[in-house]
Amino acid sequence: RRNICQRCLDSVVNQTFKNIEIIIVNDASQGNCREIVEEYLKKDNRIKYIEHSENKSLLQARKTGNINSTGKYIMYVDSDDEIEINACEEIFNVIKNEDCDIVSFGTKVISNDKTKFIQWALSTNRFKIDSEFLLCEVINQRISHNMWNKVFHRRIIDKLIEYIPDTKIMNAEDMLQCLIAFYFSKSYKVIQKPLYIYYADIGLSNKNTNEIDIDKYDYLCKSVKIALDEFYNFLLKIKSNIAYGFLFSKLYFNQYNYLFEKIKNNNEEYIKTIEKYFDKSIISQYLHLKKY
Repeated sequence: RRNICQRCLDSVVNQTFKNIEIIIVNDASQGNCREIVEEYLKKDNRIKYIEHSENKSLLQARKTGNINSTGKYIMYVDSDDEIEINACEEIFNVIKNEDCDIVSFGTKVISNDKTKFIQWALSTNRFKIDSEFLLCEVINQRISHNMWNKVFHRRIIDKLIEYIPDTKIMNAEDMLQCLIAFYFSKSYKVIQKPLYIYYADIGLSNKNTNEIDIDKYDYLCKSVKIALDEFYNFLLKIKSNIAYGFLFSKLYFNQYNYLFEKIKNNNEEYIKTIEKYFDKSIISQYLHLKKY
């Protein structure tokens, strides 16, 4: 674990572009995170270290980082991953000339299975985006809903601070944050170069029911449903639930479909689990409206 954390930190502190603020949020890690970070703190005054007294989830760790950040643009790096050594320089060369709300960049996927290819991690190969419909592009799965292969302008981060709930979500937190961020965004730019290095096969998201037990599948379904509920609560707050009703039902269907496709051999126990969390009437409504 130490080597993984060091790999991540080294990729950040050794960036060719030096004028960056580095915020590390330790979400009550059981490992030796503090010990590792203290070694870096002695050598690098750009680092700000924050520690949660209890585990609050990645969603809240990012919110803490957002609140304590001062930069014009914010970028997220998960502790299991890393970024290319010139990532910040490549991004700066874009944002110094264009005041974009969101800049997305390519991803290099490293997997134990050499033949594995994760399409959604590489879904930034799209230049032309209608700025009025960025949220639609995310829901229509033309833009990935990952937070970690993008940078966000401060004005978008301020909206995330305002609207991200104080809810503990252990999965699908990227989707919730991205949907809210893209709702407020009007400009989007793509860098084709793979600047983020994503290590697959670590979390639940990439596994099917042959690889995860029923408790973990239940946990995954529950987390996705909480994220969907929180996004709908957001639409209610901004009084857009009617305007985005069809798109929300499409998002709901897509997430149900994504979880259902993980079930192998039509295992009844897993099917009962997903149906415990998802309302079939919403799915039926979407399929009916889709015809029109």
